[in-house]
Amino acid sequence: MRDLALLRYQEFERSLGPVLTQFAVRETVRRVKNAVVLSWPKGLEVEKTLTELAEKLTPDLAPG
Repeated sequence: MRDLALLRYQEFERSLGPVLTQFAVRETVRRVKNAVVLSWPKGLEVEKTLTELAEKLTPDLAPG
């Protein structure tokens, strides 16, 4: 039973990592934007950029 519980915990941890990284990126950008004037370059897709940044950081911040 312990082995199964450990397996489930590890699976949950792997699936949670990218979600938490995405949240951290978005929250950091939101806080910077609220603290200072933050403007994005024209033509930049903000949502796409944030998603790409989170995907790039996930292996380092939430290793699976």
